[in-house]
Amino acid sequence: YFQIYGELFLDEIHDDSTCLGSSFSDCATHSYLAPLLIAFYILLANVLLVNLLIAMMSNTYDRVESQSKMIW
Repeated sequence: YFQIYGELFLDEIHDDSTCLGSSFSDCATHSYLAPLLIAFYILLANVLLVNLLIAMMSNTYDRVESQSKMIW
């Protein structure tokens, strides 16, 4: 959920790493797909949230405009 706002918890992921030794030869190689998917998810979620905000503001504006016509 917090990835929508850009919080990726990278420190916790790094702390949970099982890499030991000075050469880091036992470390698993990380895929480039995961960061790309996270970036795509963050971008898509933010675009959808902004779209939802615009739709809600448009609906509120239409409602207020229709009520103002009835009052005047």
